[in-house]
Amino acid sequence: MGIHGFARFPRRLVPLATRRVRFARRISTIHVVQLDEVRRSAIQKGRFDRGHLTRVEQGPTVIHELRAYDLKPGQALAYLETFRTDGVQYVTRHLPMVGYWLTDNGALNRLYHLWPYADMEHRARARAALAEDADWNSRFVPKCFPLILRQQSFFLRALDLSPEVEELLGRTQVPVGHQDPSEAIFASCYHSLSFSAAEVAVSGAEVLGRWSVASGRDVGAQVTIMRHERGRATPPDGVLRHEFLRPLALSPLR
Repeated sequence: MGIHGFARFPRRLVPLATRRVRFARRISTIHVVQLDEVRRSAIQKGRFDRGHLTRVEQGPTVIHELRAYDLKPGQALAYLETFRTDGVQYVTRHLPMVGYWLTDNGALNRLYHLWPYADMEHRARARAALAEDADWNSRFVPKCFPLILRQQSFFLRALDLSPEVEELLGRTQVPVGHQDPSEAIFASCYHSLSFSAAEVAVSGAEVLGRWSVASGRDVGAQVTIMRHERGRATPPDGVLRHEFLRPLALSPLR
């Protein structure tokens, strides 16, 4: 059985486009305001135009690692308070963070975070450097690791990515600065994460990316991350598992 009781999916072969499109270079000239206009337009139409997604021909060694941390009941905000004020600046010295979220339903007190690596060697090297980081080990680990009940890791293969995600993947090795305690913990929007056997129909949401699980639980399942406006957060049809997420205000993807 797969995660939360649903069956493992058979491995699926997904055809990839023969022409590789690199949005990271093009998007570098687009201002954030223009990206926000794309988001609003897509949501107002009640759908996200598939033309805004790129079918990805990912190199055979590239890894997008989705991690899930289940925390002790009632301890998620305590963990995040330390992470955002005295933790994120240490981990992102070494690891390339794309997204960081807290679940709003489903598996409560769960954190998801997304980390891209060029290959397994890059991942091993980055994680080894973090393990040797004195600030991380003395300031963050003693306070927060005791709050974690269990951890899961999924190695993902990208299928379709939005220009926004492509841009972030091109500049992920940029340290994320810590927040002041007076700053907001969460961004104003909602995201969602779904696991399904095939591509899901989306209405009233912006698809940020689609991946397939290459290793971990539920190999072959399709993973979709979407952005929703407040008040319009409805799950898509055809999913076997779905959770609404609150992106952190410091998350590059929000």
